[in-house]
Amino acid sequence: MALVCLVSLVVRLPLVREQKLDFDEGVNLMVGALAGQGHTPYTQTFVGIPPLATLMMELGTTLFGSGAAARYVMLAYGLLGVGALFWLVRRQSPHNPTLAALLAGGFLSFGAHYLVESTTLWVEVPALAVALLSVLLLEIFFSRRSKRWLLLSGMGFALSLALKLYVIFLPVLVGIRLLGWIVAADRTRLAQPSTWWKLTQLAAVWVSGVVVVVGLFALIYNPAAMFEQLVMFRLAMRQVTESREGGLEDVVRVLREGLIPYLPLAAGAVSGVVLMKRRGPAVTWALWLVLAGMTLASSAPLRPRYLVMLLPPLAALSGMAVAAVTDRLSWQPKPATTWLKLGLSGMLVGSVLLEPVRSVVWLPTTDAAQDTGDHASEIAFLQRTTAPDDCLVVEDLRFALEAGRRVPPNLSETSRARLSVGWLTVPQIIEAADRQDCAALVYGGNDHFDDYLPQLRQAARQLYSLQLEFNSPETAYAVKMDTHRPPAQAINRSLGGQVTLNGVDVTPAPWHAGQQVVVSSYWQAQRRIPSDYKVFVHLLDQQNRTVATFDHDPFEAGPDDHLTSMLLNPRYLEGVNPADFSNYPAAGLIPTRLWVPGNVLKETITITWPAAIPIGDYVLVTGMYDEATMARLEVTDQLPGGDMDAIPIAAVQVRP
Repeated sequence: MALVCLVSLVVRLPLVREQKLDFDEGVNLMVGALAGQGHTPYTQTFVGIPPLATLMMELGTTLFGSGAAARYVMLAYGLLGVGALFWLVRRQSPHNPTLAALLAGGFLSFGAHYLVESTTLWVEVPALAVALLSVLLLEIFFSRRSKRWLLLSGMGFALSLALKLYVIFLPVLVGIRLLGWIVAADRTRLAQPSTWWKLTQLAAVWVSGVVVVVGLFALIYNPAAMFEQLVMFRLAMRQVTESREGGLEDVVRVLREGLIPYLPLAAGAVSGVVLMKRRGPAVTWALWLVLAGMTLASSAPLRPRYLVMLLPPLAALSGMAVAAVTDRLSWQPKPATTWLKLGLSGMLVGSVLLEPVRSVVWLPTTDAAQDTGDHASEIAFLQRTTAPDDCLVVEDLRFALEAGRRVPPNLSETSRARLSVGWLTVPQIIEAADRQDCAALVYGGNDHFDDYLPQLRQAARQLYSLQLEFNSPETAYAVKMDTHRPPAQAINRSLGGQVTLNGVDVTPAPWHAGQQVVVSSYWQAQRRIPSDYKVFVHLLDQQNRTVATFDHDPFEAGPDDHLTSMLLNPRYLEGVNPADFSNYPAAGLIPTRLWVPGNVLKETITITWPAAIPIGDYVLVTGMYDEATMARLEVTDQLPGGDMDAIPIAAVQVRP
């Protein structure tokens, strides 16, 4: 078993990083990242996954960051499921238990869906693994007769639900198994009241384990908010899915296409039922199959990855079938029977492994629009023009994760499911973006917003200064028309009586050679500015000599941004002659001549700290100048002894 788990782990490790994140994984990752930043799930953050899954996402992002490496925490659940099934089959198989258990564990570990899903942030496999652990604890109770194992089994089921409301039929299976255990010796006990009283007592112990876990999570999180987002949201989504035309056809299609990889194991499972001496295990797994099939048939929506619920009974029965064949053939003369055993076992194992091999060779990919290379320019643009603590509103949360930016907690899920049930509206999105001063609202090419919120684009145009189109499906609405966020460092210095620098946010020192330093300036036009000015950011030594310069046009765009369209908010163009800006955007995406008096614009630039700089004290200064004359705007309310044309924004000490 240790060897099976080791091989399973070795095979999975490269898959963790090689597979692209899908949309749902992006949602789960963002939930974990926000929880790690102190945003409480279910109250501050919208969370569509149960509490244990949320904790696992938070642990993954805390240990490994908000990327594919966060999957390592969830990987352990896949191995847990393999181990649980091994010990289950080893207890159940009447023929060669160790061989049956090893084969069952291998069939599950490398079975269709299970292999790939256990290397993702999807929570179906973790929930299934803990459910198998619950069944194993029940089997231990039957042999040891100590009720603490029954209590632990109930806790295991509750933990499974705390990962995903997935194996919801388990209480029925447990109840039938308990009843069968009570009346195993004498079927006439079914008519005796004492039998049902004993069943009630045992069921109460099992349910007590469920209550303990549910109560624990109710203490950690707000139970009303958790119930609303986990249960009511799912019910609302189910109603929408069932009312959508073609819903039944979708279920039939998923079942028809998704069940094909399970056919070899299905044949093995039938053989297992026929060949086994004891009917108890066969009945248990057959019951699992029936209940799982009913659960899947009633799922709305039904996704192909949900079919992994069928794999444990198929793997268990197939493993026991091979063990039964080898056991029976061992009575026959050799060596012919040896080759027959190897041949039959090899055929089953080989056919079962076809699907996992295909999954490994042709890893699941997302659509081309979500390939990092296809929107690298947009990611780079946002990383350069926004601060690390800025928030984004995004259609696809993977975009924000790749950019290293957060989203407003209540916009932690922008899926079709949430949009289709009306649990996310245009006013909610715009209010969150405005209140939290999100630096941009990004359409990710998934058409979620356009399909369900067609009015959002118009609302975004009113809130933001720029509509930027890139050479890909992404559209970004950037730079709020008027930011309300106070700067970390207040300055309030006027340049030429035309524009005020209200303050700045600067990456805290010390800075190191080659480090990226982010400078956000909060500019406010006092009146209409008659010229297009450039912004300078200079690093000066104690002799007032310039060591490094970072001059730029306001909200500058470069050729590497691959912008195909740049539209200004119409409010900037009121009373403006378009002919005066025939060379737009030569003076920046928002030239100073267009700045609206009274509005505060937050401009963020990223500078690189010089690679080699002598030891000493330095100061970072900023200001504006006319590029045609090189004349700077004077600081009209400068500090005593300060420069007449530059505003200090950061002092830096370089020490050995």
